[in-house]
Amino acid sequence: MGTGHPESSPGVWYLEPLPLRGYALSIILGIVVAVWIGERRWVGRGGRRRDIADLALWAVQIGIRHRVAPRARRRPEGDRSRIRLWSRSA
Repeated sequence: MGTGHPESSPGVWYLEPLPLRGYALSIILGIVVAVWIGERRWVGRGGRRRDIADLALWAVQIGIRHRVAPRARRRPEGDRSRIRLWSRSA
């Protein structure tokens, strides 16, 4: 009692000021392991070190934007403004 936080679910740990979620930590760990393994294999084939990490930096950012941006662009159900725009010009 007196922690100032509501009861947390088993997959959430509070590290002030951020809540750490189990699935997010799993995704981050997966990315780190994939980059580590990928770099080892890439260097073994003669590639430059850090190429895979640089690629992953871009890929993760694009993946996050792809996942988050469509939510911001969604229209409420029943919004037919695009259809009205085309029907006016016809």
